[in-house]
Amino acid sequence: MALVTTTEMYNFLLGIFQGATYPRIDYDATTRIRSQSASIAPASVELNEQTSNFSDSTTRRDDNRQHSMWTWMANLGFNTEVDFTNIRTTLESIPQLNGHRVLLQRIRYTHPPRQESNNGSKAEFVLNISVHPK
Repeated sequence: MALVTTTEMYNFLLGIFQGATYPRIDYDATTRIRSQSASIAPASVELNEQTSNFSDSTTRRDDNRQHSMWTWMANLGFNTEVDFTNIRTTLESIPQLNGHRVLLQRIRYTHPPRQESNNGSKAEFVLNISVHPK
């Protein structure tokens, strides 16, 4: 299995979040019925590595320790209310990078009050990256 650097994992996760579609949520002023319109890009995407666990070396002379588990946090911000169904579905499909599986642990959503355009949706994603041989 190929080693994956922190930078490679960061870029992989960034691609997932930037490549997803986020439909805008609109509410009818009279009926309050919710509808979706064109997808928009996040106003901000912040990714941070939270924890790193490493496997033991196979021999005493082997100084190459590999990640056995990572925890990453992604914070997304939008200028309006959006639907997060598409990114959740993408993450539930367990994307992989060189045998490193992205496992969705938790999502925390914050949505603006209805009809208030000066705030937008926010989401905090906690991801566990586990190492599995190909």
